[in-house]
Amino acid sequence: MNIAISESAYWAITVKGNNKLIGTICIWNIEREENKAEIGYVLHPAYSGKGFMHEAMSAVIQYGFRQMKLLCLDAVLHPENKRSIKLLERNGFTYAAASGEEVVFRLYNSMPNGKSR
Repeated sequence: MNIAISESAYWAITVKGNNKLIGTICIWNIEREENKAEIGYVLHPAYSGKGFMHEAMSAVIQYGFRQMKLLCLDAVLHPENKRSIKLLERNGFTYAAASGEEVVFRLYNSMPNGKSR
């Protein structure tokens, strides 16, 4: 897949067997010169804590590293968003930086040739 700078890839999250949208997940803010991007996501509160986002995130991370050949993914969020921080850590992200009212968690592709995870 060829994605130009500033383009993004979005996926809808649904319950298996039902086309009702319960969330989205994306790779965006793609910086080809640095071979990195951000991951963003949102899930309807009624489906929180049920593993939907963990499953979606795992698939999107694999896509970003294998197909897009990214070297790292960042997630930018509010430091009080404990559930999101736990989700990121469960998917291998680690704290990278803080800026104002935001924190950055980062996940590096352990095999830059795109065969990670």
